[in-house]
Amino acid sequence: MSTRILAALLLALALAAPARAQSVAGRLVDADGTPIPSARVALQDESGRVVHSALTDASGHYTLRAPAAGRYVVRAERIGYASTVSEPLALAAGEQASHRLVAAGERVLLDAVVVAAQPRCATRPGTSAETAAVWGEVRKALDVVSASAGDQRARFAVELFEREVESRSGAVTVDNRRRVEGMAHKPFVTVDPARLSTVGFVEREGDGFLYAAPDADVLLSERFLDEHCFALRTAGAPAPGLIGLAFEPVRGRRVPDVQGVLWVDRASAELRLMEFEYTRAPMRGPRGVPGGRMEFQRLPDGRWITSSWVIRMPVEASRTEVNVLVPQTRQVIAIREVGGAVVPAGTATVAAAAPARVAVAPHPAPPAPASQAGPSTVIEARPVAPRASDRRRVIGRGEVEATTVTSAFELVQTLRPQWLRARGSDGLRFTPFETRDESGVNISDESPIIVYLDGRRLGPLETLRSITHGDIDRVEYYDAVEAQQRWGVGHPQGAIHVVTRR
Repeated sequence: MSTRILAALLLALALAAPARAQSVAGRLVDADGTPIPSARVALQDESGRVVHSALTDASGHYTLRAPAAGRYVVRAERIGYASTVSEPLALAAGEQASHRLVAAGERVLLDAVVVAAQPRCATRPGTSAETAAVWGEVRKALDVVSASAGDQRARFAVELFEREVESRSGAVTVDNRRRVEGMAHKPFVTVDPARLSTVGFVEREGDGFLYAAPDADVLLSERFLDEHCFALRTAGAPAPGLIGLAFEPVRGRRVPDVQGVLWVDRASAELRLMEFEYTRAPMRGPRGVPGGRMEFQRLPDGRWITSSWVIRMPVEASRTEVNVLVPQTRQVIAIREVGGAVVPAGTATVAAAAPARVAVAPHPAPPAPASQAGPSTVIEARPVAPRASDRRRVIGRGEVEATTVTSAFELVQTLRPQWLRARGSDGLRFTPFETRDESGVNISDESPIIVYLDGRRLGPLETLRSITHGDIDRVEYYDAVEAQQRWGVGHPQGAIHVVTRR
């Protein structure tokens, strides 16, 4: 009996054991046998559908998995060269096939591409003869950027910055910088293309706006390709020898979107940079504002990264008459720039933090002198979004007394939980990883906001728990810009100020 039970168990385990997946492993080399690293290799079924793709490693090796037995081809792509396709491979169930692929040496020549005087903007860039060649190289670069970001964990070293420049004088009034390092698959969280399609690239959050930038994943998405048209451009190239693939929203888009140009080097067919600006934005500034720029760089190992980026947003002054029937007049008084760039990190691989979203939150400016404003006028400086009421920035005594919490932390957590969000002055939402400055101090994006008590620095966010409810008169929130103006540099995530009853 026990023997029959044991045999039945062994049979059950054998049936439950997963079958070995079929795959193709091999090496991509050039005509001389030199391995080709960081090339995109894909396994395609008989319908041409990609079932698995990967980047070759430093030795040119790759492994591709097939979902089922069948006939497949291996397709290899590298920037500046024609694609290479293997002969059909018949994979049996569970087969581990090996295939050495010799890459084509034929160069892609963009010098021969002629840009029409009035190029037609067509959806799906690959379907237009005028754009197919350029889009093919852009797509290869974006594919490698996207795959490089998600393929494996790497060390990232980035210098983040935020600046404000006055429109009239050109004076820099804010200049915050910080360096972050850490291990992660991606240095940022990609915005869901489906959300961008529905809500747009600019959306309201609280008393400000979030500006989303089109990263590699977004540009490659089916939704972006369906909702934008493409045309070639050479006018306005930022450097000689570049050809541009311009994109803009199709007619009928009713949400904030982006238009811009992807600039490609004609000689090497390498993607150099992208310039873009926002359409249907809440507020317009000088030409190209709000907008941004993203640069791409090829690393020695063949991988591609976003090497630098910046988003520029207008800061407006709103002159509001006391008589609510009098309309507002608006004027852009400054440009806020938020961005990041690669910085040296020893011998470690580095990549810039490309923007998923950048938040613009209102900050007040001193009221204008009476001689300019008049006794019945208030002038205040603020970014694109209308300034929220003071109630959103301050927890007053009335609200304090109406609660039954025991500490300042619980008070904020109950009434203004958005103040506790881990967002820096640049508004970036990073994939969580430990970041340390040059002295080894942890400065990760999950580190606390600075707390002040009656104007004096108290400590990190947790120190709010030491302030009892009965001692609180009011609690004030300061974003990074406001905190710097009052207490100096060193407030990348802003500050919370507790004023006690005296």
